[in-house]
Amino acid sequence: VLRIPDRSYPSQVAEVDRLPALEQTQIDLSSLRAIGEGRYLLEVPWNEALSCWKRLREQTEYTGLYPLLLESRTEFEGHLKRSKAYGISQTLEEGRTLDPAQILARRLEKVAQAHSLEEFPPQGEWPDEDFDSAEEYYYTLHYRYEPAPITMLIGLVPTFNPWEAPAMLGFSGPNGCPTPAEHSSVLRSWFERYGAEPIIVTRDVLELRVVRPPLSPEAALELAQQQFAYCDDIVYQGTGTLEALAGILVGTPTWYFWWN
Repeated sequence: VLRIPDRSYPSQVAEVDRLPALEQTQIDLSSLRAIGEGRYLLEVPWNEALSCWKRLREQTEYTGLYPLLLESRTEFEGHLKRSKAYGISQTLEEGRTLDPAQILARRLEKVAQAHSLEEFPPQGEWPDEDFDSAEEYYYTLHYRYEPAPITMLIGLVPTFNPWEAPAMLGFSGPNGCPTPAEHSSVLRSWFERYGAEPIIVTRDVLELRVVRPPLSPEAALELAQQQFAYCDDIVYQGTGTLEALAGILVGTPTWYFWWN
């Protein structure tokens, strides 16, 4: 059962109180280090990264720390620089005041202007074959590297609210990616409706775990339109049409966004 804590700002739990709860995960914490503003960095074996994330996520209500899987130390340091530039407190406060529907409407208008000579939005037939959506697969973990790296980083940020976590790292990818505050606003709406939680953040990719995905074609198409406005690259450089994206979203427990 997902809980939505009514906390207006990430509570700063004292470090001495966090460690016992972190130790309950039975994860090797020898690499854990503080990186400022209540955030931590942990290195884990690549093939255990998803399991470690889940154990850390289960402890969030006790630690006050939300975990994010990160691709590399260099990219993580880039996120930290952006978070300083935006300002964490200002970003979170702005995210609380923004209307996610208005954000997506503005973004969709910009995409339409950029593709004024093409069919918009890109539409097609519903996929003939059902997408095998039962498995919990993540592109970054399962497909991006061959061979896979030895270790992966986990960032721990001081918030109980999943939708705030990417913003607390200053996540804002390239090529028209939403601002950190816009991410926070849209992700909150998807958390409340679908139970969608960010799990992986890289330089240009955001992946989410979804507890209550849409189960009907109509609901999936509505969501596909929102996701297209949020990240049009997943259609223009991915599925090709909204219907193809919607077909993937039916019952799928993971979402993938990539800003090229």
